[in-house]
Amino acid sequence: AGASSVAGVAHLYPQVDRILLMGPTVAYGLDHETRAGIEQFTGKVFLAAGEHDRYKGLGIQVYRALTQAKEIEKVIVPDCDHYFRGATNDMIYSNAPFWAFTENTRVLSPENGIRLVKK
Repeated sequence: AGASSVAGVAHLYPQVDRILLMGPTVAYGLDHETRAGIEQFTGKVFLAAGEHDRYKGLGIQVYRALTQAKEIEKVIVPDCDHYFRGATNDMIYSNAPFWAFTENTRVLSPENGIRLVKK
């Protein structure tokens, strides 16, 4: 629920003009206050979700609430679950902040990513 929480309060901080949402979900659906907050965000949204995310339906609620966002860049990561498990998905996850918050990377990919979890 971290991504939806970020989306729900980002509008309260005028200096926030971009947010990164990785596998956004809400445990039991969007409550009125969170939905209202998400609907008020006017910046750019970078959203990544796994193709096999079991919470996909809940993430769609967050996506649909982004009605005032200036722009939404959405990526569905193939062969990926909600937790971005596996070597490739781990490296994609590590690159996500660069994709959203720098001008260096305009594509979400595993290239030059790092393994966050090693077995």
